[in-house]
Amino acid sequence: MPDFETMDRNQKAVLWKAKDETFDTFGQPKVEAPIEIEVRWVWKSKLMSGADGKPVTVDATVVVGDISIPVGSVMWEGELADWYGTGSQFGDDAVMEVIASNYTEDLKGMFVRRTVGVAFSKDVLPNLA
Repeated sequence: MPDFETMDRNQKAVLWKAKDETFDTFGQPKVEAPIEIEVRWVWKSKLMSGADGKPVTVDATVVVGDISIPVGSVMWEGELADWYGTGSQFGDDAVMEVIASNYTEDLKGMFVRRTVGVAFSKDVLPNLA
């Protein structure tokens, strides 16, 4: 049986991880260069606790394993090789913003499985840091 923190992650996603407390002139978080990660992407609206503890509605839930992804990061379902950016065949309308984060420890408290809630982003990709 696969490890708890890595099981069921058979899809790819592109992640632009938010830089801690780094914002551009418009107050949007700056992000790092994109990387490809293994995920399980579930398209289903549901309520999750947001960064401030208040309930937020997410458009999809993404199991990211043991990677810590801060709120404000940006994700796109697909492989990095398929990402073409603005004006591409995919467009940037499917770019999603991480608005909620959750983690579950295994029974012994040694390993963590992280899940993030994503919602369609109002803006295009934030500025790279």
